[in-house]
Parts: sequence; structure tokens; C-alpha cells
Amino acid sequence: DRKVLAQAETSEDHVPYAVEQYKNFIASVAHSLKGELGHIKFAADNMLELSQDQTEAKDEYESISRSCDYAYLLLQRVTNFLDMSVPQLELVDLREILAEVESLSRNRLPSKGIELRFITEESAKAPLIVGDNTQIKLVLQELIDNAITELRGKGGVIEVFLKQSRGKTIVLVKDTGKGIPKEVKAKLFKEQISSKKGSGWGLYLCYRTIKNLGGDLKLQSVK
Repeated sequence: DRKVLAQAETSEDHVPYAVEQYKNFIASVAHSLKGELGHIKFAADNMLELSQDQTEAKDEYESISRSCDYAYLLLQRVTNFLDMSVPQLELVDLREILAEVESLSRNRLPSKGIELRFITEESAKAPLIVGDNTQIKLVLQELIDNAITELRGKGGVIEVFLKQSRGKTIVLVKDTGKGIPKEVKAKLFKEQISSKKGSGWGLYLCYRTIKNLGGDLKLQSVK
């Protein structure tokens, strides 16, 4: 019995070390992939210059560039999940962030059926906040991707509003999907909720990221 107990204690002692090694491995892979994406974008820039700005080549370049940007955001999601990414706080303009997110999102829309609208209300005259540019883009992209997934095959409208109210800057992502069941809403943001459409980590990570940046993420759904 003592031998078995000793083996169990030894095994448990190795768990934190194994987890740390796993995190280090993932971090190394993510860092290497980010570097490769940088090389791809650099090569695409050179190809665009050599093409003398031909329309067809420019369209292909923009497609490659957007795909690299989106892949970078996906890698950022991995590092956020493993708690290896410390927020790089700075003064950011949400209008600029939304413009980049819109470019990425439109490239991922189905050929027809889904309309995407970005609306900056008059109240949002100076939407400057302290935050992490990349992490905010990641959250917004995830919310829009969720809406696209919900509307794919059925069609509908996705609207992204930027506004200010009572001294707070608000970004609202709204879609015409069927809504979320009450039993799911109660668990949302608190734990992983798997479904046929995904692993369920996305919204949980979004919530944790925004909270870590000092903001808040709320859901309103009509079922």
C-alpha cells in the first residue's frame, strides 16, 4: 500500500511539470507560426510591388493578407487560453479596430444570404479606450464569426454598432438568429458549452479576455 501511495504521489508531482512543458511547447509552436505568417505577408508585399499593382494581383494579395491576419488572431486565441499572453495596454481607437475587423469579416462571409453592417453612432465622437489592440480584435472577430455560423444557410443580418452612453464606450454585435435557449444562457461565459457548431470555448475566452482588460461582456437574447 505504501508503494502504491508513493507512486501516486510521484505521479501527481509530475502533473504540474508536464502541464508546464506542454504550455511551453504550444507557446514555441505558436511563436514559430507567427513568424512564418510574417514571412508570408512580407513575400506577398514583394509580389504586389513586382506585379505593378495589377488589379487581379492586388485582389489576390488582399485575400492572402486577410487570411494571414485571421490566422494570427487564431494563434493569439491559443496563447490567451494558456494564459501566456499578457495584455499590451495602450490607447486604441475602436473605429480603426472595427475597420480592420470589418475587412477580415467580409472576406469570410458566404457568397450570398448574410448582410453585414458596421454602424458608428453620432454619440461615439472619440471612441478611444485603453486596451490591447490584438485581443479586442480577437473578441470582436469571434463574436461576428459566431453570428455568421448561426446564419449560414439561413441568411440574415449582422449589425455591429459603436456608441457611447453614460461615459462608457459600447460595441454591440447583433444578429437575426433564432436566439439562445434559457438553459444555455445561464451557463454562457461561465464554462465551456459544446454544440454541433463548435467546441464552446470561444465565448468563454471572449468573456475572460474582456474582463481581464477591465471591460464587461453581456448577452441579450430573445428565444
